[in-house]
Amino acid sequence: MKNLIMTTTAALGLMAAPALAATNTDGMIDSICKQGYGKIDMDGDGKLTQQEVANTTNAMFPKMDRDQSGAISQEEFSACLNASAGEPAQESDRKAENMAQYDTDDDGTLTREEFMNAGTDAATRAQSGDESADEDLSRLMFIPVTEVTPDYSTWRPDDFAVRSYMLFAALDTDQSGDVSEQEWSKPQPARPDIRSQLSDDFEAADADNSGDLSEQEMTASRQAAAERANQTAEDSDAPNPPVVYYRYDSTM
Repeated sequence: MKNLIMTTTAALGLMAAPALAATNTDGMIDSICKQGYGKIDMDGDGKLTQQEVANTTNAMFPKMDRDQSGAISQEEFSACLNASAGEPAQESDRKAENMAQYDTDDDGTLTREEFMNAGTDAATRAQSGDESADEDLSRLMFIPVTEVTPDYSTWRPDDFAVRSYMLFAALDTDQSGDVSEQEWSKPQPARPDIRSQLSDDFEAADADNSGDLSEQEMTASRQAAAERANQTAEDSDAPNPPVVYYRYDSTM
């Protein structure tokens, strides 16, 4: 059973989580561009409504529109959503010997599901006060070198899900959908460059093929992705899965 559902889309970088004040749009945009995700579930019910997506699009659109032209160019789109490309993680002691404990089918690789489930297990232990979980979390969560080591007891389930997915994407350098022993053993993986995926997403959102995105086009694209995320969570057999959508092009 999957305890966390990760639904992904390159264009959005948004996460449903406990309530965020609707006025805190500056922090939300900064989070999306610098961290790759932001919180928009304004009522904290674990679902993304069409109105919540429209409201946050309305707030973020003028901030992404750097030249204030009234439309977002592909360059502006990528400048925000690919801003963290190349950012390295803090060093960790990942090596072949300790990878085996997360490789539940003993095939020498970690699938996305194995990786995320290991992160979920470590997160559950950390939040129950098990200090030994910190070692596992240091191997399974993406913590940028610019951040101090976090107090994991303060994290929400969505925080663990997103940071685990970030690290998986950084380690999976060949984009095969699993992590080899060689990839796992990289001490400081970096966030991948996703310009190619962003280009595809931009073209898909540009309904009138004008070469830029209107606020209406961006809202429609994000609302469609929100519906896909909600449906994935609804179809899951996990209890109360968080609806998470993230900016990489794979789905767990």
